[in-house]
Parts: sequence; structure tokens; C-alpha cells
Amino acid sequence: MIVGPAVLTTSVVIISQYGLFATLISVLANILLAGIIFSVSSFVMRILGEAGSKVLSKITSMLLAALAIMLIRKGIVELIQQI
Repeated sequence: MIVGPAVLTTSVVIISQYGLFATLISVLANILLAGIIFSVSSFVMRILGEAGSKVLSKITSMLLAALAIMLIRKGIVELIQQI
């Protein structure tokens, strides 16, 4: 499986914080989870239907936006504390 630059960058960043073993386990677990989700996606789409798929997409987008805002806020707070 090929991973994108975001996974590789995140892996390099967290190796120094959590160590090589924990980083490898987390990356492999995430790749495995994504593979499982993609393999059952047609079944899930049949259950959810088009409307359910749109709702799930909107909820997921909102959660990702909230996560991004939290990470940006934490980064700014850390930068201010270093000054």
C-alpha cells in the first residue's frame, strides 16, 4: 500500500515524541483500518443510501474542521508560550 505525504510527515514528527515502535504500530493500524473501511464501503453505501451518505459526509467534514481548528489553536498557543 502506498501512503501519502501527510502520513509520512506525521510519522517523522511523532517518532521523536513516541518512539519508533509506537509510531510504526499506529501507522500500520491506521493503514489497516483504512483498508478495511474501503473494502466494506459498497456495503455501507447500500445501507446508508444517498441521503445518509451526504449526512455522514457533512458530519465528518464538521468533525475534521473542528479538529483542524483545535490543532491550529494549540499551535498558536505553543508559539506564544515560547516567546
